[in-house]
Amino acid sequence: MPGKDWWDVTGQSAHKWDDRIRSNHGDSWCVCATCASEIVDLVGCQQMPIRCNATNMKDVFGIDLPIYASLETCLRTRCPEVQGDLRSWGLWEALAPTIDSGSGPSLSLVGAAELGLGATVVVAATAVLLRRFATHVRYHYQLLSGDSSDEEADLLLDSEAH
Repeated sequence: MPGKDWWDVTGQSAHKWDDRIRSNHGDSWCVCATCASEIVDLVGCQQMPIRCNATNMKDVFGIDLPIYASLETCLRTRCPEVQGDLRSWGLWEALAPTIDSGSGPSLSLVGAAELGLGATVVVAATAVLLRRFATHVRYHYQLLSGDSSDEEADLLLDSEAH
């Protein structure tokens, strides 16, 4: 689309802010993968300025959205580091940093959170079961021992016995 820039092609001319980017010695900006894929469809892969080393390949290839198909094809063509099937990159792995344990396997923050949540559920379930058991035992103890703190019920039982 000759004579049109990103802002015109995407219909975002009202929000054009590339002058601020250039005034800070910049020459490019991040865009969402959906917009980038749509632009590839409109103007073609070779017309789309792409910085492969600044592109989050895990985001594009890790989600497997049909709308990203044009962008994925373009990135495979233009970026030599994109090889094989990158769909195996999971979203969680793409977003979550890892915790280096020093001398063993690393644990992702997501894995640690899942482990912590699982432990919390187990502790909460155990507490509920123990509370129910304790209430059940206390109730039966009161029935067997006749130790009741409900004086009104005791008086009622006494009056029925006479």
